Amino acid sequence: MLSPKQEKFVKEYLKTGNATQSYLKAGYKTKSPEVGASQLLRNNNVQDRLKQLEEVSTEKFRIDKEFLTEKYLEIHQLAMEGNIAVSKSSLDSLARMYGLDTKKIDVTTNGNSINIQIEKTYIDPKE
Repeated sequence: MLSPKQEKFVKEYLKTGNATQSYLKAGYKTKSPEVGASQLLRNNNVQDRLKQLEEVSTEKFRIDKEFLTEKYLEIHQLAMEGNIAVSKSSLDSLARMYGLDTKKIDVTTNGNSINIQIEKTYIDPKE
């Protein structure tokens, strides 16, 4: 069973995919929301609820990664004929959906700001 804040976190996380933002919107107050959000994502009850709601959403709308991949690739192909920005946007959406996008994290420690960029690399098996 989740607390009301945990439930709100789960619902926000499913909407945005951003754990830190969801943590803050759920009403948690801490100096390190990134740490708190990370801890919540590792919580077994939170993980179970995320899976449960993802399954309900998928069943309700009959949308899954395969369907979205197909649609994004259709958009990409059509856009290649005239609108490169739309084409790039569809590929960026696919990358985010599969966790292949670049993540930027800003960390502030003792008044010093550090910008960390984590890149996930995809190697095309056809190459």
